[in-house]
Amino acid sequence: MTGTVDVLLPNFFIIGANKAGTTSLHRYVAQHPDVYMSPVKEPMFFAPEPPEVRRDDPAWRATNRAQVIENLEEYRALFAGADGERVRGESSTAYLSKPQTPPLIKAAVPDAKLVAVLRNPSERAFSAYAMHRQWGVEPLSFADAVSAELDSGVDVGRKRIYVKLGYYGRFLSRYLEHFDRGQIQIHLYEDLIADPIDLVHEVLTFLDVDPAFTPDLATRYNVTQYEPRSRAVDRFARARAVKTIAYRFLPERGLARARELLRRRNSVVPEFPDDVRRRLVDLYREDILLTQEIVGRDLSSWLT
Repeated sequence: MTGTVDVLLPNFFIIGANKAGTTSLHRYVAQHPDVYMSPVKEPMFFAPEPPEVRRDDPAWRATNRAQVIENLEEYRALFAGADGERVRGESSTAYLSKPQTPPLIKAAVPDAKLVAVLRNPSERAFSAYAMHRQWGVEPLSFADAVSAELDSGVDVGRKRIYVKLGYYGRFLSRYLEHFDRGQIQIHLYEDLIADPIDLVHEVLTFLDVDPAFTPDLATRYNVTQYEPRSRAVDRFARARAVKTIAYRFLPERGLARARELLRRRNSVVPEFPDDVRRRLVDLYREDILLTQEIVGRDLSSWLT
């Protein structure tokens, strides 16, 4: 990465937050004929981390992290499929929180447009925890996991970043040190859930492409599934052979409904105790007020 502008790099970034609907937004925006989104989500090229982070943390081993791109030519190759689209983009939720990311993007793509989607930080932390429980890499209760992350001297054998990714005001302030406010569009997760069409149209307007385009929003992507009661049943539902046989007897929509019903019946929703919620709200209070000032929206609901 250098200080010169590379015309083969993306000019649009969805920077986070994690567990705030960025996968859905990535897929929806990618449907626009003037937008080319990287076929790989989370390449994390502008958020380099030491290799030992990926080796040591079981959460890295639980997901397909082969998509992380560290080589410039490999990163540029993600956009080789672009064919005249005005916007080339990618989405990496690590970009929001990493302090090295804003100056790296600014140096490489000074005119970049950035979109953030923010979710109530306490709820976001719990959703991330539930996802790790689903993966089978988090043995602790949410209360104990929060304490293990925050309390000094607690060593439980893995790195947890459920809480630390929720300080949006701090993170956005770093971006504003490098980018004009007009280069950053900020949305709330609640808006994406309540009216995804309107939010997508706002993003398309921001990108200066035809905002009248309406993508297919029938699918929500990367929705957290809760921890299975029986991992054997979960493996059975996901097995390729089972899917192949089921397709012979059920239409695709019927199969999807059957799988969703099976997952719900086989799910255990983790507990989010009131005292843990209060602890998180107290931790986030000052940053929520800063976020509220930056975003220009009433975020008082995040303080309850």
